[in-house]
Amino acid sequence: MHKRITIPTWYYTHFGADYSLDIPAEGFGGWHKTELPLAPKHTALCVMHAWDCPDRAQVPGIYNAVEYLPRANEILRNTMPLLIKAFRGAGMQVIHIEGGDYVHKYEEYKRTMKLIKNKLPKTKTLAKPAPDKTSKALREFRTAHVHPGKENVEDINAACKIRDIHPSARPIPGEHMVTQSDELHAVCDLHGINHLIYAGFAVNYCLLMSPGGMLDMSRRGFLCSVAKEATTAVECDFSARTEMAKQLALWNVALTFGFVYELSDLTGRLSS
Repeated sequence: MHKRITIPTWYYTHFGADYSLDIPAEGFGGWHKTELPLAPKHTALCVMHAWDCPDRAQVPGIYNAVEYLPRANEILRNTMPLLIKAFRGAGMQVIHIEGGDYVHKYEEYKRTMKLIKNKLPKTKTLAKPAPDKTSKALREFRTAHVHPGKENVEDINAACKIRDIHPSARPIPGEHMVTQSDELHAVCDLHGINHLIYAGFAVNYCLLMSPGGMLDMSRRGFLCSVAKEATTAVECDFSARTEMAKQLALWNVALTFGFVYELSDLTGRLSS
């Protein structure tokens, strides 16, 4: 599909503060949905960290520290296949952003690295700062008292050793797989892509901050949007019941990076 289409798109009007109100921000325009153009030729679906996590009975520690996993598993079973199918059916690029040694077994990763080899920068980043006694102690305290908890480390490490992509989100021949922002940038340059629609986990964590995430790619000039139902957020004790963190993350995407799309709008318009 190369013809420009229109698609119902969510955006947030972050102005209109009303200082006659006790809370001026309550005067903002807020969420709106309208028909906006989308160029399939220049747009890609980025499926990020769509991992096939073992059952809770097998590695309870990772579920103890990563509470969104049950929601992610449901999305991978029921939502992600529909989204990926719509992009593939429309002839659009589906790019898989992964992290871990498991990528080396995928022909799509090997092929991608060959294609973009000459596009990657030759310079290396500076080395990480050397830890000292105090920084080590602070990191150990965070592991024990912030995340993930000492008692969960063993299960998390065990899950990482067998980490792989969920069957619903694995690449097919011809698709690209990357692990870093430079690699994603090179693939986009190869195909003339300037708009990335993200799906995967989690919208306020890896999709935002990991290599290949919205923060890096927006700084490189890419429009970064999200498929609302194909992601979830890292929630805390006071946000999980209402998924408040996800709502705030979607607002952040709309304010800072791009737009928010609903699954039914994407699948409906791309299939037609």
